[in-house]
Amino acid sequence: RRSRISPRRTNRRSTLHLSGGTGFGTNNGFNNSAIVVNAGNSTIKSNNATFIALPAISGSGNLIIASDDDNLRVDLAGAANSFSGSVTFRPEGELSTGMTVRIAGAANDLPNAAVTLENGAGIANRSGSSFVVGIELGALSGDSTTNLTPFSGGGSSPGTNWIIGNRNMNTEFAGVIQNGGGGGAISHVTKVGTGTLILSGANTY
Repeated sequence: RRSRISPRRTNRRSTLHLSGGTGFGTNNGFNNSAIVVNAGNSTIKSNNATFIALPAISGSGNLIIASDDDNLRVDLAGAANSFSGSVTFRPEGELSTGMTVRIAGAANDLPNAAVTLENGAGIANRSGSSFVVGIELGALSGDSTTNLTPFSGGGSSPGTNWIIGNRNMNTEFAGVIQNGGGGGAISHVTKVGTGTLILSGANTY
C-alpha cells in the first residue's frame, strides 16, 4: 500500500520513520529533523521538483531515492554516517535524464552504506575548500551512465578523495570517475576494506 505524505505538514522537529513498502512524495525537502530507515524497501520519490534536501538519515533498511524530474539535485543536508543500510539513487520516467547527489564532505557522507547509482545518477562533493575533501562510501555500485564528480557547488575545491569499501562488499562500478566541477577539482580514489571493487568504466580522473 502506497502512502503519500506531504513533509510540509509534519512537525519540524519530528523524526520520519520509513518501513518497507511505502512511497513518499516531496516537492523540495523535509521539515522533519531526521529520517530512520527501518527494515524493508522504502522509497522517497520526488515529482515536479528541481531540488530536494534530505535531513539526517539513520537505520539499516533499504532506501530508494527516485524521481521523474529532469536533472534533480539531491542534497544530503544532515548526517548520514550511522546509516548502515543500502541506498539507491534512481532517476526514472520518460522525462528524467539524471540526478546529482551532493555531499558536503565527511559531515554528510555514507561510510557505512551500500550505495548504488542508476540511470544517469551521480555523486558530487559540494563542500568548497582549500584542501582535498574526503568522502566515504561504504560500497559503490553503478551502471555505465553514472558518475562521481569531485565538486559541484559555490566557490571552488582542489578535489575529492573518494574513500570506498568500508562495508567489505564485492561490487562493480561501471560509471565514470571524473575530474572537473570548479576550480580545477580532481578526483582521487582510496580503496579500503576487504571486498573487491571493480572499476569497469572509462574513468577520466
